[in-house]
Amino acid sequence: MTTIVAVSNGKRAWIGADLCASHGDICTYDNDKLIRCGHFVFGCSGMASAKDLLRAFRTKLAKARSVYEFAGLVHWVLLKNKYKMIGTDDDDPKWVGALDILLVAESGNVFVLSDGVRITKPATGVVASIGSGCEFAVGAGNALLRVGRMKPGRDVVEAAIVEACRWDRSSGGKPHVLEVK
Repeated sequence: MTTIVAVSNGKRAWIGADLCASHGDICTYDNDKLIRCGHFVFGCSGMASAKDLLRAFRTKLAKARSVYEFAGLVHWVLLKNKYKMIGTDDDDPKWVGALDILLVAESGNVFVLSDGVRITKPATGVVASIGSGCEFAVGAGNALLRVGRMKPGRDVVEAAIVEACRWDRSSGGKPHVLEVK
């Protein structure tokens, strides 16, 4: 599993991830989970094979000029490669296996793509996270921003990941954080 965290101050954003890849009770480290792609940096949580597929289609995804175009290309890549959707409700599509993407744009905006298609934009100055350690990361990061009076930045993202790794046995390793501007 994984913990990916992002926060924005409105002009710049930071995204980070733990370095643990877990498969049951076995963890391997030095697993770079962040992918730089055109105007975006993103990390995925969920279907491992879909993450590898998106990494392989990085050139195509790099052509996206907006988060909506990026989400459309993700959808196209998964469908083209025969990932099937379950359910027939067009308002709530689900992939076989969850796939969440935490996306940071060069504009400093943070977006969460749930199941590869539903887009939400967290408020500026609020920690967003995906993965098995996301609840711990969001709680720790937002506490630092509110109670600790820290400003959004690298330190908040690193501390949120470290705290998530403390509580989530499927996350671990030193945080890898990128500034996107």
